[in-house]
Order: sequence, then structure tokens, then C-alpha cells
Amino acid sequence: MTFVKATLFMERLLPEEIAEIRLNYGEPSDNVPGALRSHGHAVVSMAPEDPGAPRGVQILRVRKG
Repeated sequence: MTFVKATLFMERLLPEEIAEIRLNYGEPSDNVPGALRSHGHAVVSMAPEDPGAPRGVQILRVRKG
């Protein structure tokens, strides 16, 4: 479900725009970046929202391809 929501969000952007997507640690943060890459987008970065909690929410920055 997370990937579907991220894909729908990316469709609304203009080419080269950068989106910030919040992902839960675990399966979403493991799978969504690769899936977005396979759809032609570029992962700019991914880091914990709170550096003191590396297994917490992750912030994924993606450039629309």
C-alpha cells in the first residue's frame, strides 16, 4: 500500500521535482526506494527522521524521472 501511495504522489509532480516521502522502518523503507527506481525515478537520499532513532521513520527524497 505504501508503494501505491508513493507512486500516486509521484505522478502529480513535474519532471525533476523532488518529493520527500516518510516511510516506516522495515519493509516500506526496504522496498519502496527500489520500486520507485524501477519506475524511472532517482533516489536522492534516505535518512532517519530522527538521527537518534535509526529504526524509526525514514525520510526518502526522490527526484521524478
